[in-house]
Amino acid sequence: MSNKYFYLSDDKYQKIDLGVLPRDFFDMKIKVLNSYITIWINNKKVDMSNVTYLNSYLNYFKAGAYLQDTGCAKVWFDKLEAN
Repeated sequence: MSNKYFYLSDDKYQKIDLGVLPRDFFDMKIKVLNSYITIWINNKKVDMSNVTYLNSYLNYFKAGAYLQDTGCAKVWFDKLEAN
């Protein structure tokens, strides 16, 4: 992961450039509806992607910090919702 940009990614999937990594706390909203994933950071839409290719898979979402390198992280959640 770059210091300048952060991504939602896995080597198997498309990387989504979410812009410059915020220096402080930030709000993130992720919504999947009608085969589109929409991502907002601090109430600004940063991406809307067609994810029809995932329709044939069972999917789930996880919330947390999953480091790809050595180190530590701390995550605070103000609110998590699932509809």
